[in-house]
Amino acid sequence: MDGASRWLPLALIAALAACGRKDEPAPAAPPPVERPAVQPPAPTAVPSAEPDSGASAGAATAPSPLAETPAAADEPAPEAAATKGAETGRQRKRDGNRVAPRSGGGARTSRTAEARIALAEGEPAEHSFGKVRQGQGVEHDFELVAEGDLPLRITLVKPTCGCQTHVAIVLLGADGSRSAYQYNQEIAPGTRFVLETKSTTEDVIGPFQSTLQVFSNAKGPPFALVLTGESEPILTVRPDPTLAFGQVTTAEVAERTVTVASTGGEPFRLRLVNDAVLALAKIELVPLAPDADGRSAEWEVRARLGPNAPIGSKRWRVILESDLARKVATPGAVPAYHGIELGLEAEVIGAFRADPTFVSFGIVKPGAAAEQTVRIESVGQLTLPRDAPTTIEDQAGQAFRLADLLEVALEPAEDGRTAALRVHLKGLPSEGSFGGLLRLQLGPPEVEPLVLRIYGTCRADGPDGGR
Repeated sequence: MDGASRWLPLALIAALAACGRKDEPAPAAPPPVERPAVQPPAPTAVPSAEPDSGASAGAATAPSPLAETPAAADEPAPEAAATKGAETGRQRKRDGNRVAPRSGGGARTSRTAEARIALAEGEPAEHSFGKVRQGQGVEHDFELVAEGDLPLRITLVKPTCGCQTHVAIVLLGADGSRSAYQYNQEIAPGTRFVLETKSTTEDVIGPFQSTLQVFSNAKGPPFALVLTGESEPILTVRPDPTLAFGQVTTAEVAERTVTVASTGGEPFRLRLVNDAVLALAKIELVPLAPDADGRSAEWEVRARLGPNAPIGSKRWRVILESDLARKVATPGAVPAYHGIELGLEAEVIGAFRADPTFVSFGIVKPGAAAEQTVRIESVGQLTLPRDAPTTIEDQAGQAFRLADLLEVALEPAEDGRTAALRVHLKGLPSEGSFGGLLRLQLGPPEVEPLVLRIYGTCRADGPDGGR
């Protein structure tokens, strides 16, 4: 077919279209361009009924069959379609969070899976031993269970202070078997296990509390269990472990007594450990009901202070030891024994007080007489005598060379609580300084005397009566 024959059908179509428009001229023939064949699109892929701007005028006016097709009777409205789409999305999300079981029947895991420790049914988190004797061993088991979705791993069980506690973990099998647990070993969910505790109160007296902290891979703080009790000492003292003397003068003799007993009623021996306290007081240990071996369930401790106890505030420890053996953790170690410590307290003051505490003649002329007066007061129960033995010594404790030139007189008041001590100097023969110690025995012979320092200077330019 030649070129003219190939374009003849197109020319006939154009002539037929021109017949419908009488006033419009016939369109010009398109250029001879060969176009590839085009597959018609699927109906649902056409988004709009707008004409293609590149099509011919005749094609542009032709109506689109898809644009005029009415909607099907069962097609949902836009609002219903949106609701259905949201529901479909939620369903798809729920399906996505479901985790299929692992092959082989393994435990399921999820983003919220965790391990937990819980008390077995009926098991309290705190146990009290009540009153136990010092040194007595006590035991208690806490029954627990591993809960959660993940295996439990215990890394440490740490007891706090309060008593010496040893902890062991034992796994309980479904058949009643028991097996020791090692730290960091996995415990399957649902497994029951026991915390076995063994405590000793050897070094504890009075109330005690021990908290067991269980550290594991469980979230949150350590799991806590509590043990409480009261340890009664092997030896007790009544009424009080302090021998309190209060204020005591050097002239007084004071006594205090306490009783030491075993809480179990068993007889024992008792001895004083620190002998240094005997420099302050006499300590006597008396068994109240001794057996043939000299042991007794009760002992009386008698402390005697004075006379002439050292002046000052005194605090001494009185350490006593029995022959009741303590438990020794290490075989072959040196045996130790239960004991008790008492306190001895006293404030020792002089029996007499002087004001001033010295006799000073100042400066005197040779041969001039002088006199000084000192006020004396009895602090304790003693009364001041009228005639008190008096001695004058030099600083070395030897006889005072000028003793014949001094006269001493004590003039007590009617109640005997105070007195005036008058010291008269007759006159020194030559210039020079002098000094010594004036001792007055104001109490009985077993009471130390009151000691006053006496001194002065003799010069030619001194006053006649001293100053």
